[in-house]
Amino acid sequence: MKNLNLRKYSILFTFFMILCCGCSSKNSVPKFFPKEKFPQSWFGYWSGELQIYSPKGIQQTIPMALEIAPTDQTDIFKWTIIYDTDQSKDKRNYELKTVNVEEGLYLIDEKNTIFIEAYHFNNQLISHFEVKGNELTSIYEKQGDYLIFNIIMGKNQPISETGGKEQDGKEIFVVKTYPIITTQRAILKKQ
Repeated sequence: MKNLNLRKYSILFTFFMILCCGCSSKNSVPKFFPKEKFPQSWFGYWSGELQIYSPKGIQQTIPMALEIAPTDQTDIFKWTIIYDTDQSKDKRNYELKTVNVEEGLYLIDEKNTIFIEAYHFNNQLISHFEVKGNELTSIYEKQGDYLIFNIIMGKNQPISETGGKEQDGKEIFVVKTYPIITTQRAILKKQ
């Protein structure tokens, strides 16, 4: 009886995976990640709460919003980030500039001489940059009526270096590991 129930759940799980992912070629996009035109499908006002984490847990929660909109130029888009702290409202009037659509390359212009390359693929806009000895990876991901925003921050000095030796006649590459200091996450809902 126990094996019969296990088999029944296994069949249901397989059916669910086929239903969600489809049975088409391996290069097709799964049904739950439809290919959408970027950034047009992201236009709108998105808001929610940004949670800032350390290894000890949530350290701070801040209301956050992101407005993405067209401008009078076809390759430049409004990219406004708003943080609403107790002390003030921090509004950052950035722009998202198209560099190369085929390569998924865009540029976030912070309007203060800072330009950050960002790469779009699989419904994500990703950038990786360094500020004052800290490396940051920023990821925006569109999931239906939500934008999920994540930042991972750590020092750019490795805490360990392993590998770099030969084992069983094969040279093992050097792997450097970097410390993670903090993460930030917001689930922004389209308004």
